[in-house]
Amino acid sequence: MDRAKKIVGKMSSAVISGMGIPGMGATDVEFLKTLSLAEMVEANAVVARWNDRPSENGRKTIQTVCDDRATAGLYALLHFKADRAGDCEPTMSVEISGKLHHLCLVYTDKPAEDEEGADDGR
Repeated sequence: MDRAKKIVGKMSSAVISGMGIPGMGATDVEFLKTLSLAEMVEANAVVARWNDRPSENGRKTIQTVCDDRATAGLYALLHFKADRAGDCEPTMSVEISGKLHHLCLVYTDKPAEDEEGADDGR
């Protein structure tokens, strides 16, 4: 349980820091890079089950977990090469409904706070 909570805590910190909230250092990234996708998914499942336990004396502490999309996205960002924005080579391509969809990971030279409020296409 302690390892699962550590993994999920560092995953959550990574996702939250990408939203412009500080708190993730380089050591956290290096730790996350050592994990397989299966370890990330399993840690989330363990913590989610722990969150579902009954309360004790009307009180319960829970921990944030990452949804499947955030887990997969974080894994991809940590384990696949990112290209400079505008020079992207697809990491993966899949045909969906007769159209070819590409997954491209890009980076910019701008600090994260400079991109706040930018249209992210969602």
